[in-house]
Amino acid sequence: MIRIGIHSGNSDIKIYLKILSKINGFVFNGLFIPGVQSTLPNKFRSNNNFEEFLKQNDAILFVNYQKPYYENLLKAIKFSKHILFYDISKIDFEQAQELKKITEEANIVFKIGINNSFLTSIKNEQSSFENPALLETIIEKKIIKNQIIDTIISNNLVEYIYQILLLIKGNVKRVVAKSVSIYNEHNDVANINLEFDNGTIATICINTISKKEAYNITFYSHQFKSSIDLINNKILTDSSKSHIKSRKKLVKNVSSRIIELTEFLEIINKKPAISPSLAYGIKALEVIARIQDKLRITSNGIE
Repeated sequence: MIRIGIHSGNSDIKIYLKILSKINGFVFNGLFIPGVQSTLPNKFRSNNNFEEFLKQNDAILFVNYQKPYYENLLKAIKFSKHILFYDISKIDFEQAQELKKITEEANIVFKIGINNSFLTSIKNEQSSFENPALLETIIEKKIIKNQIIDTIISNNLVEYIYQILLLIKGNVKRVVAKSVSIYNEHNDVANINLEFDNGTIATICINTISKKEAYNITFYSHQFKSSIDLINNKILTDSSKSHIKSRKKLVKNVSSRIIELTEFLEIINKKPAISPSLAYGIKALEVIARIQDKLRITSNGIE
């Protein structure tokens, strides 16, 4: 059995305790809440000493990560603890490179967790998303005065690009991006094109001036189209060969988390030398930096 502790700062604790109880191979062995002298009931096995918390566990689940917790993340790796880490958007490119280096030295598993059911749905419907020629993504946010598009990209696109990189298994060789201002002082509409070395092209349109929220991803391949609606939790497939459209519900977030933790357990038991998950996370952060650089250049009127 793998002893696992939870490093968290929010109310997700009960959800993860319930999930861990369903997975044969993990035993919950403690909770650490940074900066808080815990008064939780004994069943949470809360520990106010971080090093003691690390010593009593084989793996640590980092949820609701905040930037000040970075030193705790480094210490957990140096204590040779396997890590399932959520909130990849809250670390920067340099930190990700440092994490990869010390993870390899510590010979531990570092897996990036995903907070939505997109990747899980792709895994369950793999044949619907293989070898796409084109990807089209539309992200619409409700109007919020002076909401900065750069922040939306940082918060919303890191996980998405990470998942796309895992799926396509190619490198982004060219980035084209431009943003404009419609209603706000800051730019509120952006269009991004990513060209991969295997020929796939991904187009991403983001705006913060919509009357309703939308998050739609469409995969186009030869005579086949598959769309994911992440707001309404639906998958729509359409093939010219069968002339049949099919709709399915996405996997719920709780089920997605169970799959993430089950995979984490399987990877720990296989003990790979290097976790590919973190390498793709670094690539995603690098792509985000390239997008933001392009947007800064074009918004200043330089092509």
